Amino acid sequence: MSALLPLTLAVLTSLPAPTPASPALVGTTWVLQTVQPAGSAPITPGARLTRPTLTLTGSGADLTVGGTTGCSPLTGAARLGTAGPLKTATFLLRGVQGGSSQNCTDAALSLREDYLNLLRATTRYSLSGDTLTLSAGKGRLTFRALKASTPAPANTAAGLNTSLNGAWTVTRLTASGRDLPTTGLLNVTFDGP
Repeated sequence: MSALLPLTLAVLTSLPAPTPASPALVGTTWVLQTVQPAGSAPITPGARLTRPTLTLTGSGADLTVGGTTGCSPLTGAARLGTAGPLKTATFLLRGVQGGSSQNCTDAALSLREDYLNLLRATTRYSLSGDTLTLSAGKGRLTFRALKASTPAPANTAAGLNTSLNGAWTVTRLTASGRDLPTTGLLNVTFDGP
């Protein structure tokens, strides 16, 4: 019996560590890592650009698309199909709109157009760990999941959720009771308690 204990401990310590679960496709904020138009090498957005985001909400096959293009809000709808043998599934986007581009710089506008064109042409997705890849013919969009964190506790007395976690876009600025013009779109992402 005592000879069995070291053998059991050796087997238990040699087991691989559990791998963390992949983030869910729906309900996760996905941050663009690379954009690859057909026939081009992957392009990583520069440090001075706000990276576009993609968030899918809803349940079942029909979903709502949200997020940003990096310089304007993103809206639309998505339809998911069943997974195939290659761990990819059909993913069709409908009515994808990028909001007004008037506040986009030239560099942001170029990224915005490539991003929107590839989103509109997307037909498949694959999810591997914290990486989401959308395929649009020979073009690709690669995203990384925004790190999840513990949300702030809800204010149960008022029935409000006080968590600011997620991607936010400033749509209006007010100071001393007056609306101020916005010369550029401001995107802010909170991730933490």
